[in-house]
Amino acid sequence: MTPPAERTRPAVDWHQVDAWRTKRVHVVGVAGTEGAAIARFLAAAGVGRLTLHDLAGEGAIEAEFKRQHVGHAAPARAAAWLALRSIDARWHLADDYLADVADADVVFAPQAWYLYARNLSALGALRARGVPFYGLMDLYFGLSKARIIAVTGSNGKSTTSRLIEHILRQMPGRVFYAGNERRSVQVLDVLADMQPSDRLVLEVSNRHLIDLEPHPWIGVVTNVLPNHLDEHGGDLAAYARTKRKLVAGIDRRGWAVLNADNALTSAMGDGLAAPVFWYSRRGPVDLGVWSAGGLIHVRRTSGGPTERVATLASFTLPGAHNVENALAASAAALLAGASPDDIDAALATFRGLRHRTQLVWSAGGVRYYDDLNATTPQATIAALEALTHGADEASPDPPPVVLLIGGDDKGLDVQPLVAWIRRRVRRLIVLPGPGGERIASEVERAGEAGSGTAGDGPVVDRFDRLPDAVAAAAAGAVAGDIVLLSPACPYFFRRHYVDGGAEVGFRQLLRTVTAADPSFEHTTEEADGEAG
Repeated sequence: MTPPAERTRPAVDWHQVDAWRTKRVHVVGVAGTEGAAIARFLAAAGVGRLTLHDLAGEGAIEAEFKRQHVGHAAPARAAAWLALRSIDARWHLADDYLADVADADVVFAPQAWYLYARNLSALGALRARGVPFYGLMDLYFGLSKARIIAVTGSNGKSTTSRLIEHILRQMPGRVFYAGNERRSVQVLDVLADMQPSDRLVLEVSNRHLIDLEPHPWIGVVTNVLPNHLDEHGGDLAAYARTKRKLVAGIDRRGWAVLNADNALTSAMGDGLAAPVFWYSRRGPVDLGVWSAGGLIHVRRTSGGPTERVATLASFTLPGAHNVENALAASAAALLAGASPDDIDAALATFRGLRHRTQLVWSAGGVRYYDDLNATTPQATIAALEALTHGADEASPDPPPVVLLIGGDDKGLDVQPLVAWIRRRVRRLIVLPGPGGERIASEVERAGEAGSGTAGDGPVVDRFDRLPDAVAAAAAGAVAGDIVLLSPACPYFFRRHYVDGGAEVGFRQLLRTVTAADPSFEHTTEEADGEAG
């Protein structure tokens, strides 16, 4: 669903927050991580006429809140829920959702508000009428005294932003982080305490940027690839323009960190006020960082001398895309004052993020990887390349892959993924959803076209439930196989990863399945989740 036309809105400052204390302020989506954080912040700031909205009903909102806030440990999650529920505000839930919103003086909404027809009608009308309309990132960019390092991109922004945070934590001084996914914990509650000597790392999405005019100190754009095109009229150039907004407002005192290897990000450097610090996996750049011979190198001045920054030998995240993430993070961290030693130490100790080509289990000679956050065909290709590329160079027989996919359909080109599946996947397991079904049908159609029979290419199996799919994948895998959960489609989590409001984890299902079968010999090569 395409969002309404962009509107310029005034930047938030602390004087404006004071003015909101007597205004009718409405917050939409308070069960979510963004809405809940905004509501608590406004209440703590003394906003006295708050109205809070959520589609969940009275009997379901606590479970929905806890499902959304999986980044908190259970005690912290319970405390955050009590803090939210204790706010002196009017609550409009379920059928009462958006009641009285037409009377709002100010509206706060989460980044994806326009994806829901009910929101688009009621909130879009308010926004078009000129009612001040804000989101989470307005508060961070407008109110933080800490210097902001902001990261966006089609792929890699979560890993890159977390790695920047991890590098900066090797240095003296305070570092804050706020991300863009389920496991992120927002830091609005400490905004007033931040100081100019602090650093705030933000992961910023395409949806955040649609209405935002950010001015970070350092802005990083990892790449621009086809994604969310349905939200930009099918226009890749329009999507790229939205991503460019992260760096367009940076002045000469800041930096734009751009990927020289990606055509759309390399074009973003034209016309910027900020200097560009490039990074490249393919070779030297005039100003910035690059990789060669297993090392990261830097030129700190245009055409200047080359310095060694760090070795990639101890960086354990697989794949060329993760080398690019390491380069982007190293570039931003160097600009923020990190030393080569800081970067070397951080690369050696960073264990990656949950649900991103994460080794979660090993049993019976089979290695199981969780890549739940791969919601595009390109992201799943990156995982397949990362897990089979090394063997591809050393041997004509890369490890066979059992791939689990499924979810909704963004209308993106799936043919490159279909080609990868036919080359590298022995068994394709499909869970319900139009996106996964389209990929599976294309794989089957390509097999029929190639040999005249449906048997050419991977075996394709369909299952209605994730537990059954995982059990089948484990039962059919043999020593040397890789089992990869990499949906290639959006909304897999919502469709298949929760059951009755509780998260059903891939690792948990594997533990249950393999522990029940005495023929499996187990090892516990479980990554420890988010680093930093």
